[in-house]
Amino acid sequence: MAAADHYYTGSQKPDRLIPPDAGMPTGVTHMTNEYDGKGPSDKATGSISNKAGNKGIAADAPSEEALPHRPGEITLLKRREIEALIAVPLIEGLAAVAGREKALETASQVIEELAQASGSELAERLGGNTISHLAKAVREAWAKDNALELVILQMSDLTLDFDVTRCAYAEKYHEMGIREFGFCLSCSRDEAFVKGFNPRIRLRRTQTIMEGAPFCDFRFSLE
Repeated sequence: MAAADHYYTGSQKPDRLIPPDAGMPTGVTHMTNEYDGKGPSDKATGSISNKAGNKGIAADAPSEEALPHRPGEITLLKRREIEALIAVPLIEGLAAVAGREKALETASQVIEELAQASGSELAERLGGNTISHLAKAVREAWAKDNALELVILQMSDLTLDFDVTRCAYAEKYHEMGIREFGFCLSCSRDEAFVKGFNPRIRLRRTQTIMEGAPFCDFRFSLE
């Protein structure tokens, strides 16, 4: 892929599109989601620009086949919405008895345990747990159906750095009137998920859209 090539995902249809089953460009070490003005729209959701040479990634990178689909499987965004309808009343009920801080702490512990198991299960479905497999998980599970807009800053055998510039999970919780529970229900899962996916991968994140920041800064490294 030549430098400065642009690819787009989402509902808009500029002049080059990523097919629904296509993967993130392999070998890319620096990408942004800046739109170059081509096509019928003045903004394309989730656009990606390669501004670095093709330097290769892990030799055991996953193929470009889509994440195996299960009959009746719903998107992660829809799953979080359904879970919230059950979890929030339970958290509020516990808070009335034990206090809000204790209720959120207890809920977070349970959610993180479930997230760790989910990470392990997804690595098995993907057939591996490298950084490349993690990028595939982010693309095809976390961000499915435009749930996230990402700016990929760096990707290599050992690192995956990206910023989330739009989060439909935060938008959904806000729409439901429960955004104050969003970090507990969703963001708190991420570190535990990665631990289950691959105990050697570390996540560093200093801010989230859910908590009011302009973007989420995800920095993954393989140790």
